Amino acid sequence: MRFHSTNKISKNFRLPEVLSLGLAPDGGLFMPDRFPKLQASFFKKIPTLDFNKIAFEVIKKYVKEIPAKELKRIISEAFNFPIPLKLIEKDLYILELFHGPTMAFKDFGARFLARDKKRRSVKVMSD
Repeated sequence: MRFHSTNKISKNFRLPEVLSLGLAPDGGLFMPDRFPKLQASFFKKIPTLDFNKIAFEVIKKYVKEIPAKELKRIISEAFNFPIPLKLIEKDLYILELFHGPTMAFKDFGARFLARDKKRRSVKVMSD
């Protein structure tokens, strides 16, 4: 999967570059060049899956560079706190993003990225 800057920088980036840069060189945010399609069968089974299984099924479409076993480990370490889905009204739910260690939405992205960075550091050190 390739990523581009929201500021329309001409170069496309691969996931390792995106993860090490954080922000695009032009100050934009990285966005995937395309949004992979999830199968209808996935949406039908969502009510039977826990958050980590849902996260794995979605994230694996974007991060082909991380082996499935490692991706599952990163997800289980990053999202090891309650993530309640609250009913707002009929057919409208909200995911509460403030139950992590810092009590802020950033726990989702930051903890995932920190665990991947740790994985990449260990790989580099063992090479």
